[in-house]
Amino acid sequence: EAGRRLSMANMLKRLPPSSIAGLPDKAAAGGLDFAAAHGRNRRALSLPLPGPAAAYAVDDLHRVETVLQAGKPLGGNYLQARSRSSAVVSAILRSPASLTNEKMRIHGNQLRKTTDEKQRLSVAVRIKRHFHALR
Repeated sequence: EAGRRLSMANMLKRLPPSSIAGLPDKAAAGGLDFAAAHGRNRRALSLPLPGPAAAYAVDDLHRVETVLQAGKPLGGNYLQARSRSSAVVSAILRSPASLTNEKMRIHGNQLRKTTDEKQRLSVAVRIKRHFHALR
């Protein structure tokens, strides 16, 4: 499980109920359909942000703050994550193309796991963007 990226919803599920009490529910807030826009290779949000999108973004900041304050990472602190992040940045600086296989593996796993067509199209667009960036 170490090294896996978690969705916001999955991170919040790991927290004590008392720490998330009072946080707005993402689904009740109307949620934003990022996958549909990304699947069409479009921005999900236009600037300036409309009121509901701005409120959603601020609510997400509160969720991230709660995760960082109440969540306990493996090892009890964020030093392991900081070390891993530094290693990834170093690898990118040494050879920007070196992480392509890892990125494609992650995208392949995402394609295999999801059956939602909007999500699958969004992942396909990310793959295409990655290949364009390599040129």
